[in-house]
Amino acid sequence: MPNKYEQDLEIDESNDLTMDNLQSRKSAELTSLGYLPDSILILIFSYLTPLDLIRCTRVCHRWHLIVSHQQQLWRRLFLRPDCTNGHIGAVHVRHIDKFIYMLGTRCASSLIYIDLPVELVTVEVLRVLASHCPNLEYLTLDFSSAMQLHDFSELNEFPCNLKRLCICLSEVIFLEGFMRRIYGYISSLNTLHIIGTIEKSSITSTEETDTYETINISKIKTHAPNLRVINLYGISFIDDNHVELIASGCMHLQCLALNFCIRIRGTSFKNLMNRCTKLQCLLLQNTGINNEHYLIDIERMDTILF
Repeated sequence: MPNKYEQDLEIDESNDLTMDNLQSRKSAELTSLGYLPDSILILIFSYLTPLDLIRCTRVCHRWHLIVSHQQQLWRRLFLRPDCTNGHIGAVHVRHIDKFIYMLGTRCASSLIYIDLPVELVTVEVLRVLASHCPNLEYLTLDFSSAMQLHDFSELNEFPCNLKRLCICLSEVIFLEGFMRRIYGYISSLNTLHIIGTIEKSSITSTEETDTYETINISKIKTHAPNLRVINLYGISFIDDNHVELIASGCMHLQCLALNFCIRIRGTSFKNLMNRCTKLQCLLLQNTGINNEHYLIDIERMDTILF
């Protein structure tokens, strides 16, 4: 008995199976996606972005079922608006309840990467990620546009198998209240990115301005002792004292990036080299280093300097 898809194609089985008919039928099969098996369609869909997958659900009922029920297609979710400027294509969440349901059903154990804008960094979302997405390894929390945070007093769950955490800072929000709730869950981290708010256009300014330590680097380092990569980009309050703190507790550190941290002078580099013996890469674009002596010490210790 023909299935639904065969019926939709309206194949007339009463036609004579002449050579011309067979050739035309084979030609139609080769040019119609309706003849492709689900396994091939799933393979094709696996190369699409989440935004494109959502568009595919509107093509036909069959595609909607495949995209909605194949968890392996939802391994990565890009939700920040900035992603639309690149090739990724961000998904705009209009109904947070439906989004939470999707995380627990459509994504679930297949999800390995997600980036969250500040409006989606909530207790409910983080709770679902912790309980339904055990294989989540890459998490981005973007607070850069935040004027105030949600209430995290009841946050008792957080993804605990993360390999990489990226936090985008706000100029006006102190994150210690939030960070205090998640310190106990970040011991598995090996890569940490903290993105500051210094714009490239303001790098040329040499005026010292008041800065506030909106996130506690020392506590993060204490609770994530196995960090191998630390990227501190454009953070106005980062100085050589923070480098000293990193040097004192990150024995496995292999790469340290301090690009656009304009308060870095290089006075702690010698201790950094002595203590972090596995360090291979040090990135120092647009820092405040003005003494070549510190750079000579780094080169003598065979650390790669870009």
